[in-house]
Amino acid sequence: MATNLVLRRGGDSIGLVVFADHPYFAAPLTFDMPALARTIDHATIGISGNSTAIADGLGLTLRRLSRSEAKSRVIVLLSDGADNASTVVPAEAGGVGRAAGRAHLRHRARPA
Repeated sequence: MATNLVLRRGGDSIGLVVFADHPYFAAPLTFDMPALARTIDHATIGISGNSTAIADGLGLTLRRLSRSEAKSRVIVLLSDGADNASTVVPAEAGGVGRAAGRAHLRHRARPA
């Protein structure tokens, strides 16, 4: 799903934040969609732990986007579960994004 999304977004700058026990940038903002798609394909469940720190990942992303001068900034958050490891309260992270005028799209994939 994520690979197909980035491959259809030519002309956009997209990065990748992976979050589980702790969030980290797996790929910086880039226009190189094939390279980003490969990074997504190589990201496996458990690569950064076994928990789900959605709000921490969202917070890290919001901090990075706050420095962007792009006219439009969108976060697409994909997760396979509920937040169970964040140090930030999920509603607070979302509130910061809304206050900053960011758009949040969330899709919760159900485990197969």
